[in-house]
Amino acid sequence: MRKYIIIWGTVITIAGLTACVQKLPKPETVNTVSEATTATLPAITESDATPEITSPKKSNKEYSSEKGLPMLYINGQLYRLLRKQGEPMGDSDCADGYILSSVNPEEVPSEHGQSNFGSEGNPYCLEEEHGELVAMVADEWLRFTAVNLIAQPVNEDLLTSDLALLGADGIELNYADSERFVFHSYAGLFQYEKSNGNWELKQSLDLKPLEANATQGDPYTYIRADRDTAFISPKCHAPDHEIPVTFRYLFAEGKLELAGRYQDYADSVLVWSYSEEAMSIRQKICDKLDLNGLWISNLYPIAEMNSNVYGFIVVGSEGQKSIRYGLYWSDLDQIELESVKAQRELHE
Repeated sequence: MRKYIIIWGTVITIAGLTACVQKLPKPETVNTVSEATTATLPAITESDATPEITSPKKSNKEYSSEKGLPMLYINGQLYRLLRKQGEPMGDSDCADGYILSSVNPEEVPSEHGQSNFGSEGNPYCLEEEHGELVAMVADEWLRFTAVNLIAQPVNEDLLTSDLALLGADGIELNYADSERFVFHSYAGLFQYEKSNGNWELKQSLDLKPLEANATQGDPYTYIRADRDTAFISPKCHAPDHEIPVTFRYLFAEGKLELAGRYQDYADSVLVWSYSEEAMSIRQKICDKLDLNGLWISNLYPIAEMNSNVYGFIVVGSEGQKSIRYGLYWSDLDQIELESVKAQRELHE
């Protein structure tokens, strides 16, 4: 399924960056979505989208690092399991400290010397210059890496051209309804909201500090979202990334959390948006708009309206300030495009 999404994502991006010059084959009917297709498009809810951390009972001897996500809090820094390590680098007898206390496996440690995997009294060795440490867990050394949970907004002053916003692979529309939409590109993650009849940028997240800005290849990052939350899984299928994780970003709070280990999850709405049916409808929009060099995103079904209304984004040569949000009513063959405010407005 991962390869299917990546391959189709690449295909649709190439088509978009050439401004829909190449025509996709059209089926006999492109104005309606079949009932069978509609039935496979459930809304993502936080309960079924949040990666579940399945953790064993806390035990120094029986803890399995294959379950849950071991974490350790040392000197004000949270560390999470990175990979197995035969022994500490350098002196294998070193000990910079010892695990002092523990919390339940599903909790996040928050006090110095605290873990969520037990092992009280076991040593750890810091390698702060690399942002890592090794710790003794269930009689084996495991390597941990520092977790960056500082949510940094995107520097919007740099998004003045289509290339700066789109990069090589364009935009992926991750969620859309009549009042809110979410998309990401290599430039970052963005949430827009309609306020007093105008679309305004409400939140943005720089993906580079999370190493989550790759949109293709081995370091590809899988992102899914609903209207309130985004789930970001950097390098989730990279062969050299032994233990991929998922971050949870809460738009309202502008807060970044570590959700747990990456759980392979197929977003059926996003899968549909790269299907032959969706691409055919998208091509019809391209033809109707006569984009003339503009870039158009994937489609996203607007479930709250009806099964035949689709959201999409159009981007011009001036980058962020040229973004427009579109709705297409396939039954009526009508398109509505609205301008989007480029800069985030701060409200006291």
